[in-house]
Amino acid sequence: MKPMVQTETIPPTITSPQTVSPESSSPKPVSPSRRKSRRRKANRRFGNYRGLTVELTAKLLINGLIATAAITASQQLIAYYQTQQSRLAELEQEVEKTQARVNRLNEEFARNFDPYQHDIWIKEKTNQIEPHQRRIVWLESDTDRQESP
Repeated sequence: MKPMVQTETIPPTITSPQTVSPESSSPKPVSPSRRKSRRRKANRRFGNYRGLTVELTAKLLINGLIATAAITASQQLIAYYQTQQSRLAELEQEVEKTQARVNRLNEEFARNFDPYQHDIWIKEKTNQIEPHQRRIVWLESDTDRQESP
């Protein structure tokens, strides 16, 4: 058997050189079919970017939504922070009042159980006096009674 040899046939390329005649310097009118083909070519060129345009628009919309959500969340956090700060200030005032009361009670406790001040404490609480002391009682005079309403 003979081996088959395939030969490729290359179609001849048709080249039509455009010659510009010096006589016709004005542009030639373009046929409607040529206009359509130019539009199709333009649509093909921009059609390649249509997918990118859709993608870019989607990204911008999503980023806008995320930015809006972030701004809203930060506003809520700022409001929450301010309320927490006001609560903290109130609690600090209460702690100061309570600390003052605790200090006063500690002093009173130490004084009540101090053996050297025990006598003074008894005198204050029971109105008792020592035997060598005299009680003084202030009386209002008649003139003071008449002046007071």
